[in-house]
Amino acid sequence: MLIKIGFRGGGSVYELGTDSDMQLFFDCILYYVLPKYPDQNWSLITDRLYRRYLKLEESDAAVALMKLVEKEFK
Repeated sequence: MLIKIGFRGGGSVYELGTDSDMQLFFDCILYYVLPKYPDQNWSLITDRLYRRYLKLEESDAAVALMKLVEKEFK
């Protein structure tokens, strides 16, 4: 069974891919990015963004972390 994963914000849902796509994305963060930047609070991305929620005051930190992810994945 193929499970679709997405994020919900405001009144919108954004489909991002399958559950295995999302798992691979987070596995790549843990394997490639986290070791290069171990002092960062990666739980904002790997736990809070995906499994729970971000507080408004955490959004700037999460954006900065995602920019690091983008840089490393390029």
